[in-house]
Amino acid sequence: MDCSTITTFSRANWKIWTTSLAPHIWSDIDLSILGTLFERGLDPAKRGHLGAHYTDCHKIMQIVNPVIVEPLLNEWAEVKAQIEDLIENAPKANQ
Repeated sequence: MDCSTITTFSRANWKIWTTSLAPHIWSDIDLSILGTLFERGLDPAKRGHLGAHYTDCHKIMQIVNPVIVEPLLNEWAEVKAQIEDLIENAPKANQ
């Protein structure tokens, strides 16, 4: 089998693939396996130009945590403290 070519799917072939694969529980498959298969299916000479490289979750979170998650958690902690202060100092309703 020549691995340098990629088979194109007709609409009928795609329907067969999607209906036969859909019922499976894909969440049990390690994403790095799918990422590796994706990368290896690309022409190595073109992969770099496309920027198509699989990046595992751990590496992504090394960027996402300090840039997005931690600032949002800090902001939420400040807002939560303000809300708690407002609740604590709010006038009590008479019953």
